[in-house]
Amino acid sequence: MIARLPFVVKLVAICLLVITATNFVLDLMTDRAIDRAFLQFIKDYALTGISGATTSIAEYYKDNGESWDGVQQVFEPMAAALELQSKQRDPHNPAKFFILLVDKDGIVVGSTNHDALNLPLAKGPNVREIPIELDKFGKKEIVGSFLIGTPDELPKEGELGDVAQKFADTENQAVWLSAALAALLAILLSLALTRQLNRPLKQLTLAARRFADGNLKERVLLKSHDEIGQLGRAFNEMAQSLEKSEEARRQMIADIAHELRTPLSTIQGNLEALLDGVYTTSPERIESIHAKTLLLRRLVNDLQELSLADAGELSLERHITDLSVLLARLKEQIQPQFDEQKIALSLEAQSGLFVNIDQERIEQVLLNLLSNALRYTENGAVRIKTSMNSNDVLVSVSDTGKGIYSGDMPHLFERFYRGDKSRSRSSGGAGLGLAISRRLVELHGGKIWVESQSGNGTTFTFSIPKHYQK
Repeated sequence: MIARLPFVVKLVAICLLVITATNFVLDLMTDRAIDRAFLQFIKDYALTGISGATTSIAEYYKDNGESWDGVQQVFEPMAAALELQSKQRDPHNPAKFFILLVDKDGIVVGSTNHDALNLPLAKGPNVREIPIELDKFGKKEIVGSFLIGTPDELPKEGELGDVAQKFADTENQAVWLSAALAALLAILLSLALTRQLNRPLKQLTLAARRFADGNLKERVLLKSHDEIGQLGRAFNEMAQSLEKSEEARRQMIADIAHELRTPLSTIQGNLEALLDGVYTTSPERIESIHAKTLLLRRLVNDLQELSLADAGELSLERHITDLSVLLARLKEQIQPQFDEQKIALSLEAQSGLFVNIDQERIEQVLLNLLSNALRYTENGAVRIKTSMNSNDVLVSVSDTGKGIYSGDMPHLFERFYRGDKSRSRSSGGAGLGLAISRRLVELHGGKIWVESQSGNGTTFTFSIPKHYQK
């Protein structure tokens, strides 16, 4: 049920819940604090009055010949005043303070309670003592003490009298009024906040719905740098990535259709000409048709191989292989093609480069790279070279051809990409060789990259881990 509530309602409810809980705790703590503080105020108020009387009572002692005789007469009006103050404070529960005056020997010589006169002082836990000092020859001498007692007569915490209770009630009303105002302010602020939060969230929701409906160019414009802004940027990056993937898919379908159309049209045209008697059946004509079928088969095989590699379903038959031996054998195999075009082919390979590879797949990578080098090098040279770093064996194929245009470099390993847009299948492949090579190298745990400058030749390099284990 709560999950279905709007975001605004949830945020406002959370704010109100926090404020209510805070004010409940605050009110509870305020009540206790007021009880303790008010009781202490009553005691301190009484003590303040007694402290002010110490000077006058000391003068009485001095003027009376340093004797406390007759001091009880001073306590008669004091007792009446205390009783009156207690009744004014709380008529229904007056506090019965007692004030004592004891001499320096601890005998009660004055008291608001006649029953305590001339008795030794017995201090209780709630009795406060104020010494009475007399200045004699520059020194302070204690000649007696005032004591104020509040044993059990004061109301306990939680049992305040009318005046104290009114004070506490007033404070509680102020607390709850403040809570109500705070709740109102919280509602207003939460509404303003949720409006600010909801605006980008609604924008994201609408953009996501339009994107789901097929509008892959949909983007959101969020200027904030908080988590919502990061979510908006993540959405834009996702949308851009999916749009590129969709464009690549469409382009791939168009490229496949184009690559299949040309040989199929040639085969269809030749067969129709043969059926109509335009061409006579001859070994040369049949050989031409057969070559186009082989071209189609190779294209289909390349597409299948690439799709298996992308899906991670292309199996590798790995064996520990001396890479220098494999390269030497491959050079000998492809040397006649280089000799035919008068292009020098050299090999610089260290011996004993043992790697765990699928020989057939790595040969396929090397043949793709060497075929490209042969195709784009005229009256030059191609070199195969090996090297090592701390973790990998590196194999590079360099040529002295015309190099690669810088604008083509980021796209070389994309499917069906051709730097020369006018290139046909007779002068170049379908644009799958490098894409397949990259996936085969990656399946071996390595990487492949290219370095080239227009007019200064090209170097393709791939790495193979020394001890790669699947």
